[in-house]
Amino acid sequence: MIRLPTRTQLSALQDWREPNCVTIYAPYITSNSSEKNPNQTQLKVLLKEAEEILLDKHLSQRDVDFILDPGLKMLDGEEFTTSSKHGLVLFLHHDFFDYYHLP
Repeated sequence: MIRLPTRTQLSALQDWREPNCVTIYAPYITSNSSEKNPNQTQLKVLLKEAEEILLDKHLSQRDVDFILDPGLKMLDGEEFTTSSKHGLVLFLHHDFFDYYHLP
């Protein structure tokens, strides 16, 4: 199901100026295989890349884990059912988390 941000949400995202924000864009990957969902794998890889970048900015592992935890929890959620064939965008920060499904 497509879940787009409202104008108010877009405005809030645009005005967000805090350091150590993470934005992840994960386009939908079509797969003919019935094995592991490639979209979950893609998100896991993108979250790992974000972890490395945050650690390179000298954040503690504890802070990095706190920022990325909502995204990691999505890996086991309903966001990757076969009926959800939309891209995913995540906005992660120590004080903020939101996500949207984009066409």
